[in-house]
Amino acid sequence: MNTPSADAVAKKWSQRAGAAAGDYSNGVKDAGPKWQERTAASSKTYAAGVNAAIANDSFGKGVQRAGGGRYASQAATLGGQRYAGGVAAAQGTYQQRIAPVLSAIDSLKASAPLRGPKGDMANYSISAHFGQGLRAKKLAGWS
Repeated sequence: MNTPSADAVAKKWSQRAGAAAGDYSNGVKDAGPKWQERTAASSKTYAAGVNAAIANDSFGKGVQRAGGGRYASQAATLGGQRYAGGVAAAQGTYQQRIAPVLSAIDSLKASAPLRGPKGDMANYSISAHFGQGLRAKKLAGWS
């Protein structure tokens, strides 16, 4: 039995997997509820896996193995091609998620400290006011 070359295997994989885009879309279109249920149920398994990866320094090793060249190449080619479409697809979600943040900022304005003269150290309390207020809202679930 002949073992095919890595090049031949990679080409075959790319062709076959690329041709399965329709199958992928059909397979995932109604999978949301099952994904949510099973993913939520696996949170302890996820935590165990993350802790094992941390102990093994898997993240750092993966970064070293991939290298900066691969990151730059993939980001420039794939990222550039997918960026605009991804942003457009996320517009509704972005609007939904940014609305409570903007509302929180608006409500924090009323109780913000007054600005002092330029260079006054008290001006830093304005940033702290908004930072702490937004953090509290985030931890409370943006309600």
